[in-house]
Amino acid sequence: MPNYGQPGSPYSQVVTVIQRGIGWFAAQTMQNMNGEKAPILRFTAAHQIGGHCMNPRSLAQLQQGQTIDQDPVTGYRTHVEYKGRSNQGQPIVGIAEEGPGGTARWVYDATTGNLQSTTLASPLPDGMGATIFYTELVR
Repeated sequence: MPNYGQPGSPYSQVVTVIQRGIGWFAAQTMQNMNGEKAPILRFTAAHQIGGHCMNPRSLAQLQQGQTIDQDPVTGYRTHVEYKGRSNQGQPIVGIAEEGPGGTARWVYDATTGNLQSTTLASPLPDGMGATIFYTELVR
């Protein structure tokens, strides 16, 4: 699995599931960046890439290198970047969405379907680097 690095500024996020339904849930997210707190109410579906969970059976069917979606209008491509084991030996699936505006990467636990980490990278306007946000599940 590629090493995506850590953010350049202090950032944390706490997600609390507040309501569940069949194939969806609502979560209250409290983001904290440099002491600035921002609550966000987020709804996600079980098969939504980037959501807090995915169906483990769907993850099992994915193959490393597989293109999930490619949009000719926006230039974004979503694909399975990694399928294997984490450094701790846990089975994981890494999905990446890459395009002109940046890259998003999500790592899912292949057994439970739970989101383990998210990396968002956007190029800086001067072309001399990128802004990177990294979040990871803390147990």
